[in-house]
Amino acid sequence: MLEPRQLAVLGSPTRQRVLEILCLKERTVGALADDLGREAPSNLYYHLNKLVGSGLVKVVRSEQRRGAFEKYYRAVARRFSSPIGAGGKRAPGGLVDVAASSAENALRDLTAAVDAGQVKSVDDLLLSRVIVRTSHEKSKHLRQKLESWLHELCDADGEGDVELTAIAMMFPRASRESRE
Repeated sequence: MLEPRQLAVLGSPTRQRVLEILCLKERTVGALADDLGREAPSNLYYHLNKLVGSGLVKVVRSEQRRGAFEKYYRAVARRFSSPIGAGGKRAPGGLVDVAASSAENALRDLTAAVDAGQVKSVDDLLLSRVIVRTSHEKSKHLRQKLESWLHELCDADGEGDVELTAIAMMFPRASRESRE
C-alpha cells in the first residue's frame, strides 16, 4: 500500500518505468539503462535514489566488478496500490500526476508496438472509454472486479512470448456543473 510520500515519487514517468521493471526482476543501473533505451545512467541514479529513499525499491545485493561494487536493485513488492484519496489534490506528485505518468508510459508502449509492427489492427488493441451512471454499491463492486482482474493479470505465470501492457482508470466523474 502506497503512502502519500511514495505516491508523490511516482509522478515521474521514468520512476514508474523503473519501478515496473524492478517489480519483475532485480537490475543494475547498467541493465536498467539498457531496458529503458535512451535513459542515461546518471539520471537513473537520481531516480533510483528517490525510489530507494521512499522505500519502494531496495538494494538486494552488491557484486565487485572491475574494482568497483555494482548494486542490484529490486522493488520491495511485486505490485503496489494506493489508498483511496491519498495525494488526491492537484499538487505536484498527486494522483493526477501519477495517472498522467501511467498514461504517458502506456502511450509510449503503444507507439513502440505500432512502430515494431506488433499492433497492426484493432484486433491487437483493446481501447475502451466508457462513462456510466450507477449506484455507489455497484461502483464499489465494479472496482473490486476490475482490481481482481488486474491482480490476476499481474499473477500470470511470466512464461510465453507475448508481453502485454494494460492500464485502467476508474473514478467518479466530475459533475456537469463543475466541468463547464
